Amino acid sequence: MLPLSYHEITDACAQPGCPLCRLAERTVQRHLDRVIYDSVNDPPTRARLRESFGYCYPHAWQLTQTGDGTAVGVAFIYRDMLNAITKLLQTAQGERPSPSLLARLREKLNRTRPSSATEPIVQQLVPGYNCLACAERDKMTDLFLITLTDALGKGDAVMEQALRDSDGLCVPHLRQALALTRSETAVATLLTLTTTKLLALQAELSELLRKNDYRFRGEGFGSEADSWLRAVSAVIGAARPE
Repeated sequence: MLPLSYHEITDACAQPGCPLCRLAERTVQRHLDRVIYDSVNDPPTRARLRESFGYCYPHAWQLTQTGDGTAVGVAFIYRDMLNAITKLLQTAQGERPSPSLLARLREKLNRTRPSSATEPIVQQLVPGYNCLACAERDKMTDLFLITLTDALGKGDAVMEQALRDSDGLCVPHLRQALALTRSETAVATLLTLTTTKLLALQAELSELLRKNDYRFRGEGFGSEADSWLRAVSAVIGAARPE
């Protein structure tokens, strides 16, 4: 019996863009939905969020767009964090050490590090854990890539055709796939398919540039019109919500 991850990959291959970027974004949204709708009052989740100071920049703002009930959930989560941060700041106000004159002179000459007076609070304001959404995304991405490369390594015709019909893996996910696989067959398939996709995209970019020449502007644009956006996505990965 094929794992659920297998079917999720083949389904994602039928959608525009890198299928792994799509699955990664889906994983993040599922995590945020779960937190807002099921885990706002879960003590371990709240404690972990306090330690990580919530989510990273893009995922914190994505959280605010989750849907109905978001405002209340975010208020619960961030009230906890603001309370913890406020206590750190209040404690720091009464615990700042007084550096020696020599230390102060050295610190004035080196602004790349915090002073001895502020270093303790600076360290405490560094999150103790990574963003929970990033951690979930990275864990699931590894699972999806292992499923993908294992299938390709076995010569799975369905998976290979699904990948062939897709827009292909972006360079970051190709790199991860190549690092995770232990199959020469999978490596050969990934390199061949990706090279074919990138050559086709290069041809579209050339056509886009040709039609932007004043001599050919009357021809109008076809599928190559958005190739410049797809080229960015192919090299760096799909755009993420911010």
